[in-house]
Amino acid sequence: MGLIMKKDAVVHLWRYINQNGNSVHIDEVRKFLSTQGFNNEAIDYAIDTLHKLYFLEYTGDEKGDGYVLRKIDLLEPPLRNLPCLGCEHLHECHIGGDRYSPERCQYFEAWMQKLRMKTRK
Repeated sequence: MGLIMKKDAVVHLWRYINQNGNSVHIDEVRKFLSTQGFNNEAIDYAIDTLHKLYFLEYTGDEKGDGYVLRKIDLLEPPLRNLPCLGCEHLHECHIGGDRYSPERCQYFEAWMQKLRMKTRK
């Protein structure tokens, strides 16, 4: 029996912004997330959540007809590249976890290896 994952608008929004040059017009965000099956309430929740976490800021667009969502770089390397921050399993991952844990995550391990190599230099 497979695990049924609930779609998460916050994760989808974060990935979309990261894939689109770290900023995107809010109308494009709404259009994309609606094609992924999210309603306006879920989209507003995702935007608000990332804004409250200081991951996003709103700025007016150049034409004055809407807002652009821009990713805020709060973390400096090496934490900026920590794979956990964009992982859809973050909420269920913990040390010693049955299904998801950092000690069994190939992405976390690769990040740690890179970090170790940089600190050795």
